[in-house]
Amino acid sequence: MTGKSKDEDKSNKEAPSDTDTMTKKDDEEESQKKHLRIPIGRKIYEFYNAPFTKFWFNTISYLVYLMLYNYIILVKMERWPSLQEWIVISYIITLGLEKVRQILMSEPGKLKQKISVWLEDYWNITDLAAITVFLLGLLLRLQSEPSMGYGRVIYCVDIIFWYIRVLDIFGVNKYLGPYVMMIGKMMIDMLYFVVIMLVVLMSFGVARQAILHPDEEPTWRLARNIFYMPYWMIYGEVFADSIDRKTSVYSKASVNLPSVSPILIMLSLP
Repeated sequence: MTGKSKDEDKSNKEAPSDTDTMTKKDDEEESQKKHLRIPIGRKIYEFYNAPFTKFWFNTISYLVYLMLYNYIILVKMERWPSLQEWIVISYIITLGLEKVRQILMSEPGKLKQKISVWLEDYWNITDLAAITVFLLGLLLRLQSEPSMGYGRVIYCVDIIFWYIRVLDIFGVNKYLGPYVMMIGKMMIDMLYFVVIMLVVLMSFGVARQAILHPDEEPTWRLARNIFYMPYWMIYGEVFADSIDRKTSVYSKASVNLPSVSPILIMLSLP
């Protein structure tokens, strides 16, 4: 009797496990059948609407756009836009239309509130500046010379905004993203250092300009000279040609010696 009861217990324990395996197999077969029943059009639709696919398509298209933009500003600009330039123009115009759609589709009811909410994002401000500057350059570029040259210069300046936009793509990377966030937060703290540097730079620039050019006429160029050379001196450019005036030194026998700098003359004195 005990042996029969043990066999019955084993059979009772094995029965639920068998039913679980059977249900799992049935579920797998049903899922496979459903997968096979999905039409090919639906599969393509789901693939291209996946967030991962959209991100990479957007990234690749943006990099192609940047390469075309580099091309049109690095080569000679013709009187009328080339095919590459028309592609760049169409990309920026469609991007501008997309930004307008984002504003209109936002949650706030009033248009003013929609715009204020949209401008809270830093990258939207960057896109607005980049698109506006490009359209201004395009209007000048379609004119004859010299306006065409001014438009090309605006093109060259505008590409800076589009390169900064690449940092937004780097933000999703697990290695580069934290650094982008750190740099963005450090920019606010760096403004305080810029203010301190501006005070030091201006004090030195005013004293230098007043000593080296005592007979300067009152012009707007004077304000530019206060900051121009002192700013580059921060990076090691000392403008030695303008600081060390050539001095002719004559000996007692009135022999003309090679010109030397005042610093060397001072060091040679006893």
